[in-house]
Amino acid sequence: MPLIGEFCHVHPELNISFHADSSLNKLLNEKIDLAVRLGTLDDSALKSRKLGSFSTMIVCSANWLAQNPLSSLEDLKTAPWIANSNLKTPNQWTLHSGDKQIFQLKFSAKFSANSSIAIRSMVQSDLGVAILPEWVIKEQLQSGEFVELFPDWCLPKQDISVVFTGDHRVRRHCRLLIDYLVENTHF
Repeated sequence: MPLIGEFCHVHPELNISFHADSSLNKLLNEKIDLAVRLGTLDDSALKSRKLGSFSTMIVCSANWLAQNPLSSLEDLKTAPWIANSNLKTPNQWTLHSGDKQIFQLKFSAKFSANSSIAIRSMVQSDLGVAILPEWVIKEQLQSGEFVELFPDWCLPKQDISVVFTGDHRVRRHCRLLIDYLVENTHF
């Protein structure tokens, strides 16, 4: 959002309308010019430009962990999970260790939400374990409110992309914003 604000100051002649929604249907059906998407994109008629990537972590609250100790990755399979319902397979992940081992994690979600902020709140309410973007939980990790589980195991990085329809030439104002985001996004 700060980059869009900066862009508006650089190009005051343009009008921007922001919609917070995870669906790409509006991009096609309601003539929205661009969308910024987090995560792996499905193949579609849409075009995209990668802006960067971010790390995700398996976390829980320190309070929850004190009452529900986890000693192995296998314990994650039976923990109460809070899943992101925006994801195609929110309950299946491949973890990698530093020594190139792989662990296939599959679980049943007890809770779900379509917003990382809502999932963070559910973790804060001691409901269980979740996978969240590092930037969403940075403060909670620093304060000790949240604990990263099994930090020697990593999840795949997730992409940040700008997405636009591919059925016409990109309009000048869209190209300006795409270029601005590409040039000023640093991860």
